[in-house]
Amino acid sequence: MLIGQQVFFELADFYRTINLGNLFAQPNTFVQTLPPSLQQLFLSFNVDLHSWVSQLTGQAFNSLSGLLSGLGWLFGSLICGGFSTFFLLRDGDKIKKLLKDILPLSAANEKYLVDKLTLAVNGVVKGQFLVC
Repeated sequence: MLIGQQVFFELADFYRTINLGNLFAQPNTFVQTLPPSLQQLFLSFNVDLHSWVSQLTGQAFNSLSGLLSGLGWLFGSLICGGFSTFFLLRDGDKIKKLLKDILPLSAANEKYLVDKLTLAVNGVVKGQFLVC
């Protein structure tokens, strides 16, 4: 993330430099300092540098913002998952008892429902670990 941020700042600074026209004091002076083969290449290279740099910095900004958004979702999900796991492991029996008291089922049906849910959840969790 830090490397991406630094690359983005460098691209933005490069864009500002080109946009202000401060990249070279005189473009012809820069071309004359190049070797003859590169002078021909530079003169034949007819690209609108301003639009290319603005497109590049726009894409870098979009990529960086998408990355930061994804990291935010990841950390938020990890925090919510961690808290949920902690409290379900700590208070799981209390929650199960509360649900049994709330459900309008007979004791046999409640036991059957809880046993089936326990088997299903254990199967899903163990299956995910096996797949990983």
